[in-house]
Amino acid sequence: MLAQALFQFFNLSNGTAANQAWIDQMTSSLKTEMGTIVINNFYDKFDYSIFWGSYTWNYSLQKFDKLTSNKITITFPSAPNLTTNNSVVEMSDFTDGTYLANAKTVYLPKTIKATATKDGVLMASIDFTASYSTSSTGNFPTPLSVVANVYFNPHSYKFTISQFSTTQFKVTADYYPEQDAVHLSTQPLHSK
Repeated sequence: MLAQALFQFFNLSNGTAANQAWIDQMTSSLKTEMGTIVINNFYDKFDYSIFWGSYTWNYSLQKFDKLTSNKITITFPSAPNLTTNNSVVEMSDFTDGTYLANAKTVYLPKTIKATATKDGVLMASIDFTASYSTSSTGNFPTPLSVVANVYFNPHSYKFTISQFSTTQFKVTADYYPEQDAVHLSTQPLHSK
């Protein structure tokens, strides 16, 4: 369902996005209201609260209107000929932590929650939590625990990383095709 929604949104045919000009117009308007999100590398901090707002596509004015919010919500039509907004992308949570890596400050995500819906149907989501080691020596922090639940309609995935010693990690990936569980792998990883 997600793939079909994306094909329709871009109006893809033979490798060409027929809706490219319309999408460019919407993204340009969103950039005007929201600002530019630029993260060049892991040394840059994503300041989630700067982008907070409810951004709604105004069909009459062909631009996004912004209202105050404590999360990021973008509401827009799924096709250029629609006069109503039927798609919503929302980032409801983001936190990060400050760590040292090679004696430089880095920012690593600790929580992320985001969803995308079309016509009230969930198309995609992510629910991510992580914790990392802290090192006074400035070496790169290692994950202590990472859990990422990802949904691309109609499939769900769960990825986990657990540290069970300073050099060993357990990585698990689970795939749930339309709610049927398939356990893909459980592999201990060793760092050098």
